[in-house]
Amino acid sequence: MFKVGQLVWLNDPTRKIGVCSKLSAKWKGPYIITKCMDDTTYIVKKTAKQMAKAYHVNRLMSYEGQKLPMEKECWICPEKFDTTKQLKSHLASSVHSKMEVVCPFCLDRPTKYKRVWELKDHCNRFHKPAMQDMRPDVLSEGNAYYLAVHPACYRKVVRPTAFYSPSARDLKKAMQAWLKKSKDTYRTPEEWEQGWKEGTKFDGPPGEELFQPVYSGDETRAASSSSIDMEITRPEAWRITYVALVPQSIMVEAIFRRETYRFAIADTLLADVKYVSALTRRMLAIPQGGRQSAGRKHKLLGKTFSDRVTLAVKLLGLPEKYIKSIHRLETDFYAVPTTELFDPPSKTPVISKKKSSVKSTDDEITRNPHHLTCH
Repeated sequence: MFKVGQLVWLNDPTRKIGVCSKLSAKWKGPYIITKCMDDTTYIVKKTAKQMAKAYHVNRLMSYEGQKLPMEKECWICPEKFDTTKQLKSHLASSVHSKMEVVCPFCLDRPTKYKRVWELKDHCNRFHKPAMQDMRPDVLSEGNAYYLAVHPACYRKVVRPTAFYSPSARDLKKAMQAWLKKSKDTYRTPEEWEQGWKEGTKFDGPPGEELFQPVYSGDETRAASSSSIDMEITRPEAWRITYVALVPQSIMVEAIFRRETYRFAIADTLLADVKYVSALTRRMLAIPQGGRQSAGRKHKLLGKTFSDRVTLAVKLLGLPEKYIKSIHRLETDFYAVPTTELFDPPSKTPVISKKKSSVKSTDDEITRNPHHLTCH
């Protein structure tokens, strides 16, 4: 009925404490048949670590879905693995050592680690001041591509973060400083930068990658959301219109001409008295208290986001690590010219003259005296 190598579903109901049995999956898999004992008994292998077991034919059902990538082959040796995770562990082991990353803060001698979590522990232990100025995800597995000793092998199993993402920019800045001061850099600065740009192309299998926007190193300024990029990066050309210091909703809104930008601030800012005071001063300087804009939000990504983050640092006086996201708003808030929005009220306001209703009534009585009659 079934053949060796065929994919099948296995009827293997398991009871979990606290979960209704009706809500638990009864058919699991697909798994592969490794041996046929007889017409009614088959050996089924679930994973590479688990021992294959014999199951009756009544507990098996043929898998008719798409073809699954059952094995991950190592391109250096003939080894094969069931998952990409196992392949990464194999590449990181001393057999190949192709997943090595360098520490961007050790300047006396290059420090290499076989796995990213080892580098993260090292940085948190010996380079804590430098790590505090960076984003929490700066040493993620995808972002560690910019520290890889063998980037061509690294990107075959790990999708690098976007070239212009804030985390990637933080790590590239640290690496550029490391390249200038370190005694042994393995490659020239030009070779490192060329490897970074090549990393925007993921060489791994499509089924294993997660969605991540990719921005090439040749991205043009035309992709920006505004046609006034030369002026839009000047902080003095902006005006802060709204500041909210509410936990979980800390934000700042600023305008340039007829464009509104909303900067979302991390809640960790509240623990820093210095920057809370700086943001409070900007809030108190807003004429008439300001108001929050309403409209559709468009999240900025890539090069545009990087430019606006640099601007936000200058405009708000906050470190880059506190800027979570930036949105451009489509709003009718600027139907009135910006110069009128922020001008103080006139000392002698002009009040339009209206006709008195009493005078109009007297004129009506004068013209028609017969309207007043006694009953």
